[in-house]
Amino acid sequence: MKCLLIVLMLQVIPPDSVKTLQAVTISARSAQAVGSSQNTVEVDAAYLEEHFAPTLAQSLEAIPGVKASSVGAGLSRPIIRGLGYNRMVVSEDGVKHEGQQWGDDHGLEVNQFALDKVEVIKGPATLLYGSDAIGGVLCLTGNVELGRYNIEVHSNHDHHTHSTSGVDCELEPVCEAVNPWVFNHDYDIPAGSTSHVATADIVVPADVDAGDYHFMVRVTDRAGWQQLRSMAIKLQ
Repeated sequence: MKCLLIVLMLQVIPPDSVKTLQAVTISARSAQAVGSSQNTVEVDAAYLEEHFAPTLAQSLEAIPGVKASSVGAGLSRPIIRGLGYNRMVVSEDGVKHEGQQWGDDHGLEVNQFALDKVEVIKGPATLLYGSDAIGGVLCLTGNVELGRYNIEVHSNHDHHTHSTSGVDCELEPVCEAVNPWVFNHDYDIPAGSTSHVATADIVVPADVDAGDYHFMVRVTDRAGWQQLRSMAIKLQ
């Protein structure tokens, strides 16, 4: 038979020998350290319009450290602090571009007329965007904030067309309009909106010509850029 022997040793500590330590506060500044190593230059749509050039990279050449590498008219690529191609990152609305860095004849697949803000990021913190961002990061942002939208309706009895037409319908024979309906009205979009679902009550006068019409919606953002879509409709 095996036996287990347990020995307890108790000691009485006088109350006057107990000491209470003061609270110790530990703080960190990791976020500030990262921010201090990130050199960012931000420009808006007004800057792009003032420094307009055939390509976006050329429009940004006035920013210190940014140059354009051109291989022909209308084709250039950005260079940040002497590094480009696969040593810098181009991001548009959070989506990383992958097709602009491989060959000399590859330019940015970006419409500079649709941009509201451009950020050029330099410094060690660019590595937060990946190891291929050692040269820098070009952050492109469109649709920062919507401004207003416009609804227009006009006659299409003469069968004219619009390049922005998205939906067509079978047209009636060409005729001369006698009393065509024309509607044109602007609507505001709440401040700070980057998307908006619109509803509008439109009253059609009873005495206007029936037949073919165009329904057009024009959206304008706070920077003044516009996008237009149209569709063919019929009034019965």
